[in-house]
This record gives sequence, structure tokens and C-alpha cells, in this order.
Amino acid sequence: MRSLFLSVLLALAAVIASAAQAEPVVRVNLAAEEVSGVAMDGQQVWLRLRPTAVSRLQAIAQQHQGEVLELTVAGHQALKTRIHVAVGPGVIQLNDPDPLLRQELLALQHQLLLGDGSR
Repeated sequence: MRSLFLSVLLALAAVIASAAQAEPVVRVNLAAEEVSGVAMDGQQVWLRLRPTAVSRLQAIAQQHQGEVLELTVAGHQALKTRIHVAVGPGVIQLNDPDPLLRQELLALQHQLLLGDGSR
């Protein structure tokens, strides 16, 4: 009985591992310096990206069509979506970002509005 249970667990682990390998995930972290603007309205946030970040995301989208993109901003998970189209004008919409990311983005928005020369 014990060996049957162990065999089932091993088979299940193999199925899970193969399913995980079948679903490629592209992980991209945008640093705060790659964001040139932040706008918020209720639970939605829009990030305007600097040209270098747009170029990087365009290249990633072109190379990884159909794969899952996990986007983090300043180390906080912001978006998880399947790549279907090329990156357009460099604006990313986040729906209901987690509170830590929202707080980070509010601080970034404040810095950008003050014209902080460090960016």
C-alpha cells in the first residue's frame, strides 16, 4: 500500500513538473527609473515608460509571443498576462495593484511631479 501511494505521488509530481515546463513564464522587472509617469484613478494605475523600457519590452514581446509575462515594478509583482500583441505606446495599465506597489508608485508619482532630477 505504501509503495502504491509513493508511486502515485511520484507520478503526480512528474505530471506537475511537465505542466510547469509546458507553460513558459517570462519574468521582467521594471526599475523605478524606467518609469517616466504615473497616473492613478480609483483602482487603476497607468505607468508611462521611458523609451529604453519600451524597447526592452517590445523585444521581449516579439520573442515570447504566447508565453506568460510576469511583470514586477521596483520588485513588486504588478501584472501577469499572456503576451498576445507587441508593446505599443509605452503605457501599462495595472488593475488593483497590491498595497505595497501602490504605495511605491505614489512615492514615485510624487517624485516625478516634483521634477526630482535623480531620474
